[in-house]
This record gives sequence, structure tokens and C-alpha cells, in this order.
Amino acid sequence: MKVDDALTECWMGEIRLGPYKGDEWYGIGGIKNPIFQLIVARINDEIEFIDEFELFVHGGILEDWITFDADLFLTGPYEPEKIKSILDHIIKIGFEENLLCDISYQQGGWFDHYDNIEIPGECYLKHKMDTDVEMRAKGIRTEYLYRYEKFYSQGKLQAGKFLELPNGLFRRDMKVRGEEGQQKHLDRMEKGYKYKWPVKIN
Repeated sequence: MKVDDALTECWMGEIRLGPYKGDEWYGIGGIKNPIFQLIVARINDEIEFIDEFELFVHGGILEDWITFDADLFLTGPYEPEKIKSILDHIIKIGFEENLLCDISYQQGGWFDHYDNIEIPGECYLKHKMDTDVEMRAKGIRTEYLYRYEKFYSQGKLQAGKFLELPNGLFRRDMKVRGEEGQQKHLDRMEKGYKYKWPVKIN
């Protein structure tokens, strides 16, 4: 059963990403939580170029549990300077509001070759994973680009492998991820859990 969006918890622990550092973090029940609503309002009010792109929220914040981060992805024209500016500003707002914003820019495959329209009754995460495999088999790139490569929690560098591009963005190797984090999603889907489809927030 879905937890109340307004539910809020607190976690004390140091997180560092790029030039940003924070040690007090909220966990929230969903996208209607006032903390997340404030972040969305700030993104749409403060960030230059945001109206030239589409911004989606997905992942745990839409699911049936409290989450301590907001998973977001940006799509739109491949203009690296604008993308870096947007990603950096969203991360900064998250640190200022004490809710980690895990934001990437996604291009290629899924967005160029599929309409990204919700399929009623189908698990989004399974559909996305299957589609990514299908597209890679056809030689179609599915890119996940980030602003920073190193993410530290409690002083420990988190799992991940990134390639720095000449434009200053970082491409994540999706094959090198925290196996434990991925396995929990696979276990849920094995038991029939269906992840919800992304929600556009700009």
C-alpha cells in the first residue's frame, strides 16, 4: 500500500557530490510532499533553459515506500552547456532543501525511437530495461549523462564507473552499478511488483 506522500523522516549523514556537501537529509512519502513540491517550484522558477527541455521524476518517490532521494531525468536537445547548467542547478537546489536530487540527462534510444507513453498495467522498469537491451542489440545508443562522477556517502565512494566526455559531462557505464541496489528491484519485479511510469514535472 502506498505510504502517505506527506510522511517525512530525517537521516543524519554526510553526502558529497561535486562541490556540494550536506549532512541532514529528508526521506519523503511521495511527490505531493511539500519538500518535493518546493523543489519543483524552485526548478521551474529559477533554472534558465528548463523550458527548452522535459524533466521527469521516476523511481522510489513514486513507489510504495519512503525514499531519501528524488530520481529525475532530463531529455531534450543535446546542448552540453545548457545541460550542465541545469543538472548543476537541480543538484544545488536539492542540497539546499535537504533532499538529494539524483538527476541525469538521457538521450538516444528510448527517447528517439519510442514514444515513452505509459502502457497500462505494464511495469515501467521492466519495460525500460527490456527496451534498452533491445536497442543496444540493434546498435542504438542509450546514454545516461551526469554532471559529476564521484558520489560519497559517509566518506565512502559509491559504486559506479564514469567516462568523462570532452564537454565536461560524465557518461555512466550502466553495467557497473551497485549490484545490491539493482538486485532489490529485480527481486520486487520477480514477486510481481510493477514500478510506476515517470511523471513530467515541468
